[in-house]
Formats: sequence, C-alpha cells, structure tokens
Amino acid sequence: MLLNRYLIREILLWFGAVQLLLLLTYASSRFVQYLATAAAGKIDSGLIFELLALKMVTSLVLMLPLCHYISVYVALNRLSRDNELIAIASLGLGSRFLFDTAARLAFAVALVVAILALAVAPWAEARLGEVENRAKSESDLTGITPGQFKDFNEGNRILYVERLSSDKRGMSNVFLQGRQDGHLGVLSADRAEIELDQKTGSRYVNFYAGRRYMGSPGRLDYSIVEYEKYGVRIDRSEAADRSARVSAASTVSLWSADTPEAAAELQWRIAMPIGTVLLTLLAVALVRAASDQNRILGLLSAVLIYFTYSNLLGIAKTLAMQGAVPVYPGLWWVHALLGLVILALLGEPLLRKRWARRQRAPTLRG
Repeated sequence: MLLNRYLIREILLWFGAVQLLLLLTYASSRFVQYLATAAAGKIDSGLIFELLALKMVTSLVLMLPLCHYISVYVALNRLSRDNELIAIASLGLGSRFLFDTAARLAFAVALVVAILALAVAPWAEARLGEVENRAKSESDLTGITPGQFKDFNEGNRILYVERLSSDKRGMSNVFLQGRQDGHLGVLSADRAEIELDQKTGSRYVNFYAGRRYMGSPGRLDYSIVEYEKYGVRIDRSEAADRSARVSAASTVSLWSADTPEAAAELQWRIAMPIGTVLLTLLAVALVRAASDQNRILGLLSAVLIYFTYSNLLGIAKTLAMQGAVPVYPGLWWVHALLGLVILALLGEPLLRKRWARRQRAPTLRG
C-alpha cells in the first residue's frame, strides 16, 4: 500500500538522522577519552580505532531501540501537526493502521537488536577485553620522563628514572618510593623493566640488582635488603579482564548457568528487543493521545517515560544480580509496567468519550 510505504519511509528518514547524530556524538566522546588514555601511556595509540569500533558495536544494543522510539514519535507527530493523520483517517485507516505499520518496522528492528544483544555484543565485549589488555601491554611509558618524578596509584607510588631505553620499556638507575601499612619503603636498582599481568591487566615494575629500604619516618630502625629481582605493582587495571565479566559471556553459557548474575544478564539481553517493540507502541499511543494544544506536554511525557523505563531496567538488573530480588519477576515487571502505561494511553480517549457522553445525557433529557 502506498500509504504504508510513505509512513515507513518517514520513520526511516528520522531513524537514519537520529542514529547518525547519536553515533557521531558517542564516537567523538569515546575517541577523546581514548586519546587521553593513550596520551597517559596506558594504551597504544595504534589500537584506538579498534577499541572505538568494538565499543560502538556494544553501544548499538541500547542505541537502536532509543533511535527507533524517537523516530516513530517524531515522524507521527509531524504527520499529526500537518493534519496528515486526519487525512489518513478519512480514508478509513485509523489507529490500527498506524499500529500495524509501526509494529512491522519495530519487529524488524527488534530482530536486529536481538542478534546484537544475544550474539554480537557479548563477542564484542570479550574481544574488547582482549584488545584492552593487548593495548596496555603494547603501550609505552609515555607518562614517564627521564630525570623527573612520576606518581602512580594516586600518589602511593613515586617513580624516578634516569634513562629510558629506545622502546621505553627498559629503565636505568631507577628509584621508587611507596607506602605500605604506615611504613615508608624505597627501592633503588641499576635497571628495571615494565611488565603487564595478563590476568589482571595491572602493571608492575621489576627491579634487578638493587636494594630495598624499609622503615618509619622519624625513627632510626630501618632495614636494608639486597635483591636480584623485586617486582612492585605501580597501577591497577580499571577493568580487570573484561572478558571474564558476565557481560562478555555467551548467551548459551548464561542459559546453562545457575547464578543470579547470569539470570539477570540473560534477562537484560532479552529485554532489549522486547523494549524495542514496547517503545514503538508507546510512541504511537502518545501521539494518538496528544492533542494540538498539549504537544509540548506529550513530548515531555515521551522523554520522561523513556528515562523512567530505562532507569528501572538498570535498577532491576542490579538488584537481580545482587540477589536482592528473585530471578522471577527479575526484570519482567518493568516491561509489565510499561505495558500498563500503553494500555492506559490507549484507553484514555475511550474513557474521555464515555465521560463526555454521560455529561451530555442529562442535558438532552432535560
């Protein structure tokens, strides 16, 4: 049908525009963050674009439902403002036509979201962990300048290097000061090397052929120990082994696992395509319920309901992962709540008509 194609084209035009805007905004923000991390010497700059691409893949799971929701609402609102919905209704195509057309498109988008949430995003999360660890292992010590002091671990470790090797991993005439349990420790060595723990992502400095001084400030009792090799952790990984996190686990493994974390993560992934369909129905119901006088109120309602729904899903997931709520209802009650809101919006015009009819009835009898 011509009108069907026209409505779908209108929604897809807005979908493309909103998706492009969100992708550019997210990509630029992430790119700046990765540049800052690379400048600090924590990742190799050559891996920035790979990290960015993987991060954008994982973000699509949340981005696509939001984009479709916005595009359906804005497209239908534009048609309503230009009285095109009234023209469509005059042809005998009412609310059911709008719901059918939007729902067909929603199921197509939901299928893509389901593939992303159940298969692609977990793979991307696991791959992201591998690349982040590799990026850290390949990173140089950009933040360390020969002849200057450099602090690590929020100032608990202070490192001084006289010379750096050409690959910026080897160090000569090294000095490290640190505090542990109220005691001040000083390490000195002729040479040292940086090492990455592949399991935790933390970085260590291995000192060779040096001395360790331990004592308390203001007291004369201290110890001196000579060593051949001594390792000290200088910073902790911000995301230790992302590939081991539940978000990187395959959907099949989550299904067979019997833990609150696995159940919550599985429900979260299933919630994404379900939310895509529900939000589409919500957008149609909001436009249908709004009048010309309260379009601003309708827009505010659309934004408020979305953020409430999104935040409730996040809260429900956290509570389910902590075992604070049972696996069932888990996250399902949030969908049920949104479903009730949609039914209320659909029933509101009907109730309004019945109320107006009752108000007119006494007047007619009189």
